[in-house]
Amino acid sequence: MYSKSIKINPDYADVYYNRGLCHYFIATIDKWEPNLHELNIALVDFDNALLIDPDMANAWLYRGKIYAMEGLSMPIKNIFDFQKFSGRRNVDEALKSFNEARRIIPNSVTVLFSFGDLFIHDDYDRAQKYYEDILRIEPTNFDAMLLKNICLKNKGEDITTDDLDKEINENPTNPEVWFKRSLFWFGIRNFDLCKSDFNQAIKYKLSNINKYINIGQQNKNGPHLGYDEKLYIEGLKHYPDSAELCEALKNYYQEQGDLCQKYEKHDTAIEYFTKAIKYATIIENINNKEKTNGG
Repeated sequence: MYSKSIKINPDYADVYYNRGLCHYFIATIDKWEPNLHELNIALVDFDNALLIDPDMANAWLYRGKIYAMEGLSMPIKNIFDFQKFSGRRNVDEALKSFNEARRIIPNSVTVLFSFGDLFIHDDYDRAQKYYEDILRIEPTNFDAMLLKNICLKNKGEDITTDDLDKEINENPTNPEVWFKRSLFWFGIRNFDLCKSDFNQAIKYKLSNINKYINIGQQNKNGPHLGYDEKLYIEGLKHYPDSAELCEALKNYYQEQGDLCQKYEKHDTAIEYFTKAIKYATIIENINNKEKTNGG
């Protein structure tokens, strides 16, 4: 589909980007052993998109994500005269790409996470700085809070849970705040406190939105194929601005695409990946809407 569009209009940056994104998703089906061949094809498409539109932030972002990968060993098929990405992490190219993305969208939390993730395994001070930048933009961003504290713990410094504690003190019967703090404790490997908070979340039950998600997850490996997809879609009828339900649908389509790709049903896989991209965009729009409204 995208290749035909490129033949019709070879100067359309979005088509190169979308085709590159499909190859990126295919390449990362197995996150422990990404497909180097597909990653190189994705890089060619991202670079072509950037030649046409140097201000395409997401093309820079995914270009950087590829160069930030490490420990890849899958051999590349000889389809190019050169090899853009060897499978060894290239910090300089990753930083170049992330810096370009940040130039275009300076307050993008997604870009800042990419910087932090680049350094979290070997430069805790540098990684912590980016997570703190995120918290200045979004003071209650849970992932940034967690990763910042992982950096603190790895440096032997005291962790901070003030914001999470405040949420629980203000909403002591809200199961979601207990569940959030249980995830925090899990992230820093304090399993006793994780279990304690998780039990409190169960005690106060789940929200209506989570009801759809959890029933869907329980059916994930059950006998009713596609029932989880129907549940998420039904949930969106009642909660159209739920980023959680959109995230569940995005993950569902990603997993189905991965499965089809595994059995070489490539056309069907691309259809699922396209739906996953659609819901990723919807999630971004919901988050941007919440920021605009001061949420």
